[in-house]
Amino acid sequence: MKKTTYKFCVFRKLFYFLISFFLFLNFSLNAQCWQSIGAGSEHTIAIKPNGTLWAWGKNTNGQLGIGSFDDSHDVPIQVGTETNWQSIMGAGGDTSYASKADGTLWGWGDVIGDGTWDAKNVPTLLGLATDWQSISVGYVFTLGLKANGTLWTWGNDGAGQLGNGSASHSNVPVQIGTDTNWQKIATGGSHALAIKTDGTLWVWGSNGWGQLGIGNYTTKYSPFKLGTATNWQSIQGGEAHTLATKTDGTAWSWGWGTSGQLGDGTNTTRTTPTAIGSSSDWLIFDCGANSNYVIKSDGTLWAWGVGVNGELGNNAYNYVNMPTQSGNETNWENIYIGTWSHVIAKKTDDTFWVFGDNFRGQLGLGPMVNTNIPILLNCSTMSTNQFENFQNIYVFPNPTTTVINIKNNSNSIINSLFITDLTGKKIKEINNNIQSISVESLQKGMYLIHIIIDENIVIQKFIKN
Repeated sequence: MKKTTYKFCVFRKLFYFLISFFLFLNFSLNAQCWQSIGAGSEHTIAIKPNGTLWAWGKNTNGQLGIGSFDDSHDVPIQVGTETNWQSIMGAGGDTSYASKADGTLWGWGDVIGDGTWDAKNVPTLLGLATDWQSISVGYVFTLGLKANGTLWTWGNDGAGQLGNGSASHSNVPVQIGTDTNWQKIATGGSHALAIKTDGTLWVWGSNGWGQLGIGNYTTKYSPFKLGTATNWQSIQGGEAHTLATKTDGTAWSWGWGTSGQLGDGTNTTRTTPTAIGSSSDWLIFDCGANSNYVIKSDGTLWAWGVGVNGELGNNAYNYVNMPTQSGNETNWENIYIGTWSHVIAKKTDDTFWVFGDNFRGQLGLGPMVNTNIPILLNCSTMSTNQFENFQNIYVFPNPTTTVINIKNNSNSIINSLFITDLTGKKIKEINNNIQSISVESLQKGMYLIHIIIDENIVIQKFIKN
């Protein structure tokens, strides 16, 4: 072999090694984005491994915690500067909760239980208790479970959802009864569910669509035992329907089903638990307002119900009345569903993927456009003071046939930009003369343009005609 050929081979191997290394590094960074995450009605909150807190989406009630009541933010923004956030405890409606490393519970947004009825736009300490085990948030109320097995509720009560027997509102946590054997909790739109350590299921609140499963449409103002079964294992609530599993692995649903929410192959509302097929391999499941999701033991993702905003992740905008697989991946690990219609799903490689409604920026992708397939949630985030600059980055024309122009009215310099398809595959990239990029060679369809500025990324969608 000639020396020149040998040197070329060595150089080529080194080049491919470096490319592979940087791709691996980029993937690894994305894989370490978020430690804990939660989805509200039209907003998302998350904690990074370094203990910092971030939020994006709708903010009209201060639910992002960034010190304002402005409309929406479509990319992750840091909440304060603290680095001791530990876990997202709950998000729903326009309310958010998270705990710190010392176990204290903090809330922000609408009716957080701090003794006032005022919305809070910064994280606010909720007493000195450090023993909160789980929090579940409905549309206008919150249900809490403590480590000692006691059950607590607070918020607005128009249909008995606080379970205090009187349908009276409360702006502080109030204990429900004196039992200390509550084990799991869940909330729907205006109904609540809890399982005790003996495997019994208890329900209360609104029942206009049979979502309590008690065989009628009667509202219950305090916890009411559902049947005699003692093998209930897990529960989730939608806007007006309920999903649950038993210890034998079977899945059950009841309540509002006119759009296929119950997953039994019909569009029928039911007032008693009805089996969803004969499958017994459900691993993780959750409910949106009128859509449902399950990860099976083989790592596949399944969904059904309303999908008009793309929230079923099945590459369509439709209705499905029985569990249908979304994509063909087999490495899904967990799901986090907004109380309306956006979805966050985690894979076993620790990456997070989003799809569904994005009208308020709750997917964190930049452009406020719905998507019906999972898209990687990038690690790119910004501090609050960076956000104003990022609002001054524009791409045009959109739709386009030949070129995308970039208008930069910010105080920052654009470092580079690249284009990907909706699956995250990089298609084009430029690193100089960043004023426009040719898209003439692209096939017709929707794409993402990633604009790198100040070590962060502004992502916008565009359509190639």
